[in-house]
Amino acid sequence: MVKIDLTNRKKHPGRNIFRGTNYQTLAALALFLQYLKIPSFLSIQLETPGAIDFTLVFADEHKIVCEAKDRKDGLDESKLKAFVKNLYKNEKEAVDAADEILVICNQCNQSLTRTFEQIESLRFWPQEVLEEELAKKGYDRELGKLLSKLRLWEQPKNILEDLVYLLFSQAIGFWLSQEDIEEVVRSILLESFHWGSAEGNVYKREDIECEIQSQASKAKTRSTIFNEKWTSYEKQINKLMRRRGGGI
Repeated sequence: MVKIDLTNRKKHPGRNIFRGTNYQTLAALALFLQYLKIPSFLSIQLETPGAIDFTLVFADEHKIVCEAKDRKDGLDESKLKAFVKNLYKNEKEAVDAADEILVICNQCNQSLTRTFEQIESLRFWPQEVLEEELAKKGYDRELGKLLSKLRLWEQPKNILEDLVYLLFSQAIGFWLSQEDIEEVVRSILLESFHWGSAEGNVYKREDIECEIQSQASKAKTRSTIFNEKWTSYEKQINKLMRRRGGGI
């Protein structure tokens, strides 16, 4: 996952296009945009069978099964147990041997944070050791195989919002104004992922990449800030430099 420090980020004026967007949609969008950088990433399936929030699929056929939780009081042990038990019931359809399980949440309580630290520290120990340690916290031993696959990504909603802007800007490969970025993000990504969740849609990376580039190019063409009919800053600078006997 991308590690970012946006504690001193500059807030953009005007409306917040993410208002009303649920945490699950933002998490799916942020991860999809991150994995566009990975050549083996193929697609994302929203609301996967087995009551899974979404799944990232790769060329080697392994998956990252994702669960996103936004809780005011933070994610706790009981909610994690319920999630893992549900996965266990649907394991044949949901999780294969090579798959990973990623839990995305706005915050964890202290006990659950320690549980994830235990899982990470014992990840390469014999399975029985992890099962024994987690059994002390009330986890069924039969869940050990799934618990060993768990990863945590803890991000507040406002950080996910900023991360989507950052990753989208990188994905289009050229500069656009904040207003144009908002428009493209809203028209393609938010609407697709928000409504697609209700229908369990699958989005292939190449389809979204093509749509991103198409819509971003249209936005650049009609932008009054980035209008290719205007003289570029570089041409203006060169013109001034030539007048002074220089040039680039």
